[in-house]
Amino acid sequence: MRLLTLHMENFGPYRDAAVDFTAFDRASVFLISGNTGSGKTTIFDAMVYALYGQTTGGERSGEEMRSKFAAPDAPTRVTLTFTHAGKDYRITREPRQLLAKKSGTGLTNRPASVALNVAIDGHETAEWTKERDVRPRIQDLLHLDADQFRQMVLLPQGQFRQFLDASSDDKAALLRHLFNTGLYGRWQDALRQRAKAASAKTAAQAAELTATIAQFDWGEREAPESTLTADALAAMQAAVATQDQAATTAEAAATAAAQQRDQAQAAQTAGETLAAAFTDRAQAQRQLDDLQHQATAMADTTQRVTQLRWVQAHRDAAAGVTAAQARQADWQARLTAATAAKQPAVAALAEAQQQVAATQAQAPQLDAAKQQLAELGQVKETLTAVAKLKAAAAQAAATLTTAQEAEAAAQSKQAALATKLAANQQAQVDLQAASHAAAYTAADRQLAAITPLAEQQAAGSRQVTQLTADAAAAAAAETTAHQAASAAEQAYTTLHDASLQDQIAGLVAQLSPGQPCPVCGSLEHPAPHQAVATQSVSAAALQAADDARQRTAKAAAAAVQKRAGLAAQLDAATAAQATATSALSAALAAAKVSDVATLKAQVATLKATVAAETKQAKQLTAAAETLATERQAASAAVATAADQRMAADHAATAAQTAYTTKQASLPATLPDLAAAEASEHDLTAKIHQLTTAQDAAAAALTAAQTQVTTVAADWRHAKTELAAATTAAAAVQAKFEAELTAFFGTADSASFTELQAHLGELPDLAAQVTVYNEAVAAAKALLAKATATIGAAGAPDLPALQAAAAQAAEAATAALKAAVAARDRVLRNQDLVAKVTKLAAQNQAALAEAAAITNLAAVLAGDNPEKLSLERYVLRAYLDSVLSVANPRLHQLTGGRYQFSLHQEKGSHKNDTGLEIDVYDDQVGATRSVHTLSGGESFIAALCLALALGTVIQRESGGITIDALFVDEGFGSLDTASLNAALQALETIDGDRMIGIISHVSELRDGIADQLRVSTTGAGDSTLTVVHRGA
Repeated sequence: MRLLTLHMENFGPYRDAAVDFTAFDRASVFLISGNTGSGKTTIFDAMVYALYGQTTGGERSGEEMRSKFAAPDAPTRVTLTFTHAGKDYRITREPRQLLAKKSGTGLTNRPASVALNVAIDGHETAEWTKERDVRPRIQDLLHLDADQFRQMVLLPQGQFRQFLDASSDDKAALLRHLFNTGLYGRWQDALRQRAKAASAKTAAQAAELTATIAQFDWGEREAPESTLTADALAAMQAAVATQDQAATTAEAAATAAAQQRDQAQAAQTAGETLAAAFTDRAQAQRQLDDLQHQATAMADTTQRVTQLRWVQAHRDAAAGVTAAQARQADWQARLTAATAAKQPAVAALAEAQQQVAATQAQAPQLDAAKQQLAELGQVKETLTAVAKLKAAAAQAAATLTTAQEAEAAAQSKQAALATKLAANQQAQVDLQAASHAAAYTAADRQLAAITPLAEQQAAGSRQVTQLTADAAAAAAAETTAHQAASAAEQAYTTLHDASLQDQIAGLVAQLSPGQPCPVCGSLEHPAPHQAVATQSVSAAALQAADDARQRTAKAAAAAVQKRAGLAAQLDAATAAQATATSALSAALAAAKVSDVATLKAQVATLKATVAAETKQAKQLTAAAETLATERQAASAAVATAADQRMAADHAATAAQTAYTTKQASLPATLPDLAAAEASEHDLTAKIHQLTTAQDAAAAALTAAQTQVTTVAADWRHAKTELAAATTAAAAVQAKFEAELTAFFGTADSASFTELQAHLGELPDLAAQVTVYNEAVAAAKALLAKATATIGAAGAPDLPALQAAAAQAAEAATAALKAAVAARDRVLRNQDLVAKVTKLAAQNQAALAEAAAITNLAAVLAGDNPEKLSLERYVLRAYLDSVLSVANPRLHQLTGGRYQFSLHQEKGSHKNDTGLEIDVYDDQVGATRSVHTLSGGESFIAALCLALALGTVIQRESGGITIDALFVDEGFGSLDTASLNAALQALETIDGDRMIGIISHVSELRDGIADQLRVSTTGAGDSTLTVVHRGA
C-alpha cells in the first residue's frame, strides 16, 4: 500500500488542506513539524478516519472532528488516495454533521457517508457507497483493524517506552489485542468452568450414592459401619443373597398352602353342588304338582288366545268392508248435493247478465268524465310549473344572499392573515439583527485556539513535576551507587595489599646468602623485609572483590548517565513549560479573559443563546410557512366565494325571468291550482265508481257461467263414482262373510265384533300361556338334572366343608403375603445394588475426568512451575518473535553492544512473569533489565521494538505491505548523539518505505531537509507547507 494524497476539509484545524505524499518519494525521512497543538497528529487522524471511520486514539468521533470555524454550508470531508497491486483507490468520508438546508433557512442533520472508488489505469472499475460494503473491503485489502493499522503505521514513541518498562500484565494487555490471543484466555475460562462443573457433578453423584445406599432394606441385618461405597456395596450384595434364599423358601411355602386351599375349596364346591341338587329336586316336584292344578283353566285361555289372534289378523278385512260402505254413502251424498245446486246456479247466471246490461248503459257518462279529467290535467301542469318557477326564484335570491355573506367573510380572513404574516416577517428581521451567532463563532474559535495551549501547559507542568521527582531519585541513586563503588574499591585495595604482603613474605622466606634475590637480583641481603602477620587472601576472594569493584563502578557510571539524561530532560521540559505558559498567557490576554474556564463559560453562554435564537428562528419560520399557507388558502377561498356569488346572481336573475314569463302566458279566466285539484279529485272519484261497477258486473257474469258449468260436471262425476263404489262394497262384504263362516261356522259378525273389542287382552293372555308352558318345561328339566346329580349319594355336611375351606384359604393368604413381601424386598434391594454399582462406576469415571480437567485448567491458568498461563505462553512466543526481529536493528544502532532477550527467571507472581524484557550488554558481558538503560538507549530500544512489532503484526495478519511509517514525538528528551542515532535508525528501515517524523523539536527542523510544516493562523485553523531545502 503506497499513500498518494490526503485531502482534509473542515477537519480539526484544517479548513481546506491537502497532503501530497508523493512529494516525499525521494526523501528517506521527512519531518512533519509544527508547534504543539497545531494539528500534526490530526493528519494521521484524518488518514485513519478515512479508512476506518474513527480517529487514531479512538477518543473523538468524526462528528467531533468537525472544525469549529466551519461555515454552515461547508461540509467536513476527508479523502484519501493510495495505490496497491496496480489499482488506484480513493476513499471519501463525511461524518454526521449539522449543515445548512439546501433550500430555505435553518440547519439540518446530514447523516454520515462514505464512498470507495477503485480504478485501473485511470478507468474506474468499481464504486461502493454503503458502510456495510466499504468496511469489509478495506478489511480484506489491509487485513488489519484500526488498532493494528495504527500500530504498524504510527509509532507513538512515548507509549513504546512505557511498553518497554511495563510489567508483564501491562504488556499482555497490549499484545492480546494486537495478536488476537483472547481466544486462549477464553479457553482458560471455559476449562475453569468445566472443572467447576465436573467437581459439582462428582459431589452430586456422591450425594446420590449416599442417599441410594440409605434406601437399602437390611431387614434383620445390621447396616455396615464403613462409609466406603465398596464396603457398603459388598454388604448389600451379601444381604441380597441371603434375602433371596429366604424369599425362595417363603414362595415354596406359599405354593404348598395354595394347593391345600384349592383342595379344600374343591371339596366345599362339590358338597354345595350336591346339597343344591337335593334342594332343586324337591322344588321341581312341588312346581309340577302346582302346575297340574292349572291345566284346565290354561286350556280355555289357550283357545281364547287363538280366537283373538284370528280376529287380529282379519281386522283389515273388516275395516275394508266398513270403508267401502262409507265410500258408497259419500258419493251418494255428493250426487244429491249436485242435483240440488243446479237451479240456484242458473238463476244467478240470469241475474249477472242483467247487471252487465245495466253497466253498459252508463258507458257515455264514463267517457265524458275521462275527457274532462284529461283537459283539467293540462291546466294543472301549467299552474304547477308557475308555482315551481316562483319557488325557484325565491331560493335563488336566498342563495345569492348567502354567497355575498361568504365572500365578505373570506375577504376579512384574508386581510387578517396578511397582517399576521407581516408581523412575523418583522419579528424575523428583528431576531436576525440581534443575533449572537457571530460573537459565538469568534469566541468558539478563540477557545479552539486556546484549549490546545492550555492542555500543552498542563501536560508540561505534569511532566516537569514528574521529571523533577525522577531527577531527585536519580541523584539519590547516583550517590548510593558512588558510595557502593567507593566501598568496593576500598575493599579491593585492602585485599590486594594483603595479597601483596603474602607474596613478599613468601619471597623473603626464599632468600639465601649468596643467592640472587628474585626481585632485584642482588647477592647480598642486608635488610630483608619484615613481614607483618596478616590474614591469608585467596585468589578467588581477590577476584570476587575485583568483580565487585568493576560492577559497582559500571553501576555508578550508569547512574551518572541516567541522572544527566534526566537533568537534560528536566531542563528541556522546563523551557518548554515556560514557552507554553507564555503562549497561553498571551492567548488569554488577546481573548480578554483571565483563564480558560471564564472563556469556556462565555462560549457556553453564547452557545445557549444562539441555540435559543436558532430555536426561535425555526419557530418563526415555521409560523411564517403556516401563515403563508393559510393566506394562500384564504385567497383561494375569496376567489371561490366570488365565483359562487356571481353564479348565484346569474341564477337568481334567470329564475325570476322564467317565472315572470310563465305567469304572463296564463289566460285571465284560468282558476287557481287549488280549484283545479278539487275538480280533478271529483272526476277521478266518479270515473273510479263507474269503472268499478263495470268490472264487478263482468266478474259476476263470469263467475255465474263458471258455476253453472262446474255444477253440471260435478253431478255427472258423482253419478259415475257412486255406481263403482256400490259394486266394490258388495264384493268386499261377500268375501269377509265367507271368512267368518269358515272360522266361526256362521256369517254373523257378532262374535267377531265382540272379540275385536277384547283385542287388548291378547298380550296378557298370550304371556300367561307362554309363562305356564315355560314353567312346566323348566320344572321338568330341573327335576331331571337334580336326579342325575344326586344319583346314589347321601346329603353332604356343608358346615364342616366350609370351615375347612376357610381355614385353608386364610393360611394360603398369609403365606402368599409373606412370600410377596420377601420377594419385593429382594427386588427393591437388587435394583438399589444395580443402581449403586452403576453410580459408583460413573462417579469413579467422573472423578477421574474432574481431576484431569482441574489439573489441565490449573496448568492453563498458570498454576504450574513456570507460572505461565496458556495465553501468556502464546504471547511470550509472539514477543520472542518481536525481539528476534528487533535485535538486528538494535545491534546495529548500538554498535553491537545490546541484544534483546526474554527474562528467564520467574517472577514472584503470575502477573509479573513471562513478558519481562532484558538486554545483553556486550561491554559488561552479562544480561541486565531494560530498566537500567539510559534515556537515549531506551529511546533506541523502544524504536527498534516498535518497528519490529509492526513487522510481526503485518506478517501474522497476512496483510499487504504498507510503504509508510510515522513516528510521533519522543525526540525531545534525546541528546545530540542519541538524536543522530535515532535518525540513522529511521533512515536504515528496509526498502522504499516513506518515513515521517511528527515532532516540534527544533534540532530536527534544522537537520531534516524535507518537511511538511504545520502553521497556525491565530484564528483557530492551520495550514500546510511543503519544504525541500537544497533542492
